[in-house]
Amino acid sequence: MDFTNLSDYNRTETYRPDLPPWLFNFVIPIFFSLVCVIGLIGNGIVIYIILRYPGMTSLPNLYILNLASADFLFLLGLPFMTYFNTTKRWIFGNVMCKVVMGIDGSNMFTGIFTLTAMAIDRYLAIVHIVWSKNYRTVRKTKVVCAATWIGAFTVTVPLWMYSATQTFDGVTVCNVICPVLVGQLFIIYTFLFGFVLPLICIITCYCRILRYLTNGRSRQRRRQFHVGRVGAMVLFSVILFVICWLPFWIIRLLLLSDDHSLTFALQVSYYVSVFLSSINSCLNPLVYAYFKQDFQDVIKHCICDCKSHDETIPRFRCSSY
Repeated sequence: MDFTNLSDYNRTETYRPDLPPWLFNFVIPIFFSLVCVIGLIGNGIVIYIILRYPGMTSLPNLYILNLASADFLFLLGLPFMTYFNTTKRWIFGNVMCKVVMGIDGSNMFTGIFTLTAMAIDRYLAIVHIVWSKNYRTVRKTKVVCAATWIGAFTVTVPLWMYSATQTFDGVTVCNVICPVLVGQLFIIYTFLFGFVLPLICIITCYCRILRYLTNGRSRQRRRQFHVGRVGAMVLFSVILFVICWLPFWIIRLLLLSDDHSLTFALQVSYYVSVFLSSINSCLNPLVYAYFKQDFQDVIKHCICDCKSHDETIPRFRCSSY
């Protein structure tokens, strides 16, 4: 999601003169091509596993399916953004400009909203065990996942509204055309609703979980031990999200100033923040495979199945909240 285009395309051109040409001709296309291929394969495997195997329809896996779907859609649009960032030309038309920019922005919010929902669900499952057994259902989890998409779309409405193609000296670009004030307000409220407030909610949930487990009886703590890996997965995913997206927000907030003189360090930091935010969608499948035992089991089965041609679809042990 490139917020630097919110009001002035010519400003983005100031990113290029001080940087070497090989960055745009080789590094950017090669890097994003690798991220796209690896990410599409990884998230595609996650989506396939959850939808293909009956034993994978646990509540945590529904949230993981939601995250993987958002990452997969984002990665489908990455080649378009890579071509644009490399050539500074847009040849895909006005409709694709809106679609790619909208999906690019929505991906981040769908991800953080889903992680927030997982943290809340985790809190309810541990701290309010009896209540959660009656009210945490697959149907309600699907409703929550749908709500994350609706929320993400709502937050990024300006991207869908203002994204359009522009032509400068015969060169067509994909830009977000809106007044400067609208662009500044958009960055501020998306930073609050797409980063600060969700993180506060997640931190609050985990602090209450730790307090509950610390103050609870040892028997209760032992009873909750089997959900530790799922909780660790959520926490690690959140940490990874912060590492990958915090530089993005720092740079965008710095660019809110009216000073158009961009230093070399700021230019480099801009592209580093773009690289990191893209890597997040590529690394998430590795997190799921590492922390979720059921994913490890099904991957092992698929490998064995390829060797033995066994068509049996077993039910795997799923981690639950």
